[in-house]
Amino acid sequence: MRERIAIGVCLLVLTVLVALSYLFAVRHNPDAAAAAVPVSGADVAPTTGAPAMPVETTPLREPGRATIDPTPIPGVAGAEAERGRALFVQHGCATCHSIAGAGNPRNPLDGVGSRRDAEAMRDWILGTGAAAGQLPVTVRRRKERFQQLPAEDLNALVAYMASLKTGNRTGTEQ
Repeated sequence: MRERIAIGVCLLVLTVLVALSYLFAVRHNPDAAAAAVPVSGADVAPTTGAPAMPVETTPLREPGRATIDPTPIPGVAGAEAERGRALFVQHGCATCHSIAGAGNPRNPLDGVGSRRDAEAMRDWILGTGAAAGQLPVTVRRRKERFQQLPAEDLNALVAYMASLKTGNRTGTEQ
């Protein structure tokens, strides 16, 4: 009899654990199905030979948040901003940051082009200047690698960040 009770308790605990895991995943990954985008089979990072993170081809939307289209706005440094978007993906910036709900939600960049000027964005990317005093030491160390970027790559990243304004193509405010 005790054995059957023990097996029943184990199954109940396992069921509760699986249910809680599912709820946690859904809560922390809203609209995960909408985030799935087609990826071409030839996506490879040019410098490492490792598979590159897929570039989203459609804007991602999170319920209850302002709609920010992560693609650059035409006329706002067009090709340079698109190159910056590719660099954002190539360097794995979504590990620490999110845009329109895609990436790490702890540090969203939605609307950053409306809040910061180019010099401030450059400081935040590099972890220098005024941003250095606001960033933890571990984050500043992690951002040191961006100090080795060629100037044209850094300018492209800044152009992409500048193109991320509140109300991109939708007129909504964040």
